[in-house]
Amino acid sequence: MLRPQKLTPPEVCRQIDGLRLPFGYYVECDPDLLIVRRSDGAFVAAFRIGNADPFEVELTVWEDAD
Repeated sequence: MLRPQKLTPPEVCRQIDGLRLPFGYYVECDPDLLIVRRSDGAFVAAFRIGNADPFEVELTVWEDAD
């Protein structure tokens, strides 16, 4: 059985940059975490780089926006 290849932080950040987030949301990317914030800087969610699924990040942001 093949295991999914772990992405490096820069690769994860590039995938996250391609997400369609609601207006006013942005993602901060550092070596360990992806942090999602609203335009006022309010914290929305954090994801570990090794476990960050772009779909889950986008879903979390859209749920917060509703």
